[in-house]
Amino acid sequence: MMWPWLVGALSAGATILVFDGSPFKPTPMSLWEMCDQEGVTAFGTSAKYLGSLEQAHIVPSAFPFYNLADLFQTYHLPYQNYA
Repeated sequence: MMWPWLVGALSAGATILVFDGSPFKPTPMSLWEMCDQEGVTAFGTSAKYLGSLEQAHIVPSAFPFYNLADLFQTYHLPYQNYA
């Protein structure tokens, strides 16, 4: 599913950042810190990942995102803290 998004972003002249591995290693905030350091403006993820954050009592909105403008997720979000 992600391939068309990646190709579309590249064809529009965007730069993409792809993360491979556990987003909870070395710390649960590592992925969010990397996004902030790299100036990510649009973040796409799965509902499962956001649900796992909530179960771990991690609230990404508490992180000072300076560039993040959009958060995209797959399927539906069964949790309420990310609205």
